[in-house]
Amino acid sequence: MARTERTRADVIAGRGPEKARYKVEAVSRAMLVLEALRLGPAELTVDALASRTGISMAAVEATLLTLEGRGLVQRGTGDPPAFRLGLGWLRLADVKRRQLDIREVALPVMRRMRDAVDETVSLSVRMGTNRVNIEYAESDHEVRRIVQRGFHVALHVGAGGRSLMSGLEDEEIEIYLAPVALSQIQKSKVIAAVQATRRDGHAIVEGEIASDTAAISAPVRNHVGEVVAAVTISLPQGRFTTAMRARCIREIMAGAGEISKSMGYDPARVV
Repeated sequence: MARTERTRADVIAGRGPEKARYKVEAVSRAMLVLEALRLGPAELTVDALASRTGISMAAVEATLLTLEGRGLVQRGTGDPPAFRLGLGWLRLADVKRRQLDIREVALPVMRRMRDAVDETVSLSVRMGTNRVNIEYAESDHEVRRIVQRGFHVALHVGAGGRSLMSGLEDEEIEIYLAPVALSQIQKSKVIAAVQATRRDGHAIVEGEIASDTAAISAPVRNHVGEVVAAVTISLPQGRFTTAMRARCIREIMAGAGEISKSMGYDPARVV
């Protein structure tokens, strides 16, 4: 009896196994909800999240309320409201940026690339349906492409996005594009551009993020061959001559390969 009473006291005080199990289950529910939002489409209702995760609607609503309070999800204006990943992830991305080995590995290579072509070089990663810049080496040109850490844009926009999407399966790309406000012709062009990036090992985009900017990007892979980042050279279109294009292709392919090798990637070992 005494042991039972102590256990109840521990539970009331938040020390018992029931309390610990509740906390673990709450974290597990949050991770399932966030993973469902990460996989897309961009926005999901409570009913859709409950269906995808197998969690009750009441538990999903409680989880979303907590995540919303932390800025990790955002509520839409529809009825019923749909939820999407919130910008609070950018704060976590900045913390992760400081911890990422890839940044430390990539920056010396990016600086050498910058020096070789005297243009801005950036490193970006995928965060949900966005591409987020985590590092850069800026050109010394008076007129140059300015890149900021934490800058984010939709995954399908720009050369860096094409590189990151080249690591996705076709089905994943279709799921990502399904809710995006593009015509079917535009979506087909995105898919074709991603397929070309897989084939060529790099992507070239002109005038997409800024009308006077050109960019060339290549994917960075980890030890198991997964695309974990994109390295990109960006510059004013006026300097993107035929000769500069060829130089940038050489540098971006060599640089992405060097960073990938430092991350443990060996194409001969990856099936």
